[in-house]
Amino acid sequence: MESILLTTIGLVFNMIGVILLYFYVPPIFTVFPDGSEIVTYNEEPEQAKQKAKIAKRNINISRIALIVIFVGFVFQLLGQLTI
Repeated sequence: MESILLTTIGLVFNMIGVILLYFYVPPIFTVFPDGSEIVTYNEEPEQAKQKAKIAKRNINISRIALIVIFVGFVFQLLGQLTI
């Protein structure tokens, strides 16, 4: 019974992590084969600050989501090892 509970907890953590990643995708930058990126300079300072704030929030939440997925994996592994 304990193994089923650990596995279920792990699956719930994994689902929460994946849902967070779905809604808070880290920003994706276009990188060309030579390593250069697309940069825009014609934005208003307020727009740039707002985009940077949103990008920082998404990066932080996506990192938390990856940690939650890893914790879910550990719970699932413990559930399998206790059989």
